[in-house]
Amino acid sequence: VSIFFDLRAVHGERQLVTRLSEALGECASGRHKGPFITALARQAAGYDVPLGFFRRFVLAGKGEHAETLEIKASGLMPLTDLVRVRALEAGITVPGTQARLAALRDAGRLSDSDVDRLSGAHRLLAGLRVSLHADQVRRGEEPHNHLDPHSISHAERAALRDAFLVIREAQKGLSLDFPA
Repeated sequence: VSIFFDLRAVHGERQLVTRLSEALGECASGRHKGPFITALARQAAGYDVPLGFFRRFVLAGKGEHAETLEIKASGLMPLTDLVRVRALEAGITVPGTQARLAALRDAGRLSDSDVDRLSGAHRLLAGLRVSLHADQVRRGEEPHNHLDPHSISHAERAALRDAFLVIREAQKGLSLDFPA
């Protein structure tokens, strides 16, 4: 259901999408929001961030994509979901992670520092994913989201570790605000 909150009009009656977005926002921020927003928060906080001891990457162990990180499932999805929860909690229904972060900052719901860290993590993860897909297409491969961390620079690996730490910290905050 969380993907519904990224609904955009691409053709037809745009007012229908606006009304639907408003109705979804009511579900998430109205007087009956408790179970709904809590379920979304638990989902967002439940993703495993692929960092182990000493900030080492936890890589896939077997199969076609052994020794890789699934950049979408382990980075972009948890980040997108936790920002979506924070936005819905504040009654913000704009689609898109960057727009939600800006709206959360404007509403005083997240500090400038938190927004900068989450925004930077999102830009890094999205950029790495686009670069990965572009490289795969250039090689004639079917695009996938499995990134070999050894294929990126040392600086990018360090930034990726930091991005995963930002996500983990935000998940911990979400877990505290929406305990099981």
